[in-house]
Amino acid sequence: MIEHVSVPISNFKKSKELYTAALKPLGYVLQRDFPPQAAGFCEGESTSLWIVKKPGKVQPIHVAMRGKNKKVVQQFHANAMKAGAKDNGAPGFRRNTAMTTMPRSYSTSTAIISRRVILEIRHLPNPRAKSDPEALAGCVKTSVGRQ
Repeated sequence: MIEHVSVPISNFKKSKELYTAALKPLGYVLQRDFPPQAAGFCEGESTSLWIVKKPGKVQPIHVAMRGKNKKVVQQFHANAMKAGAKDNGAPGFRRNTAMTTMPRSYSTSTAIISRRVILEIRHLPNPRAKSDPEALAGCVKTSVGRQ
């Protein structure tokens, strides 16, 4: 089990505002705040996602998180866009290339601030559930640009 992940950032104030808004639909709240260097976001019992200011060029990173339903994925995307993130793939069904047991997921890929940090939020529908015809239909193919 992963205890926490630290995401490198270059602009603390802007990043904190963006992450606070974008992560809200996932149930994350700002738990720890050490301006202008770091902030930790908590969902449940652990401050599991940190943003940490790094000097120089921020290296690209991709973090995938799970949303409990399509509405959460859509709200994450809307909040991130409103807070200044870059669209790297609107919410929709995608083919999973790394997860062979789950051929499709409903997800969004959002570039946070500088296109160096990609946050992907996925809702993994039950592939046997016939109640969601979109999950059983074809997928939307997306390509994530170079970072």
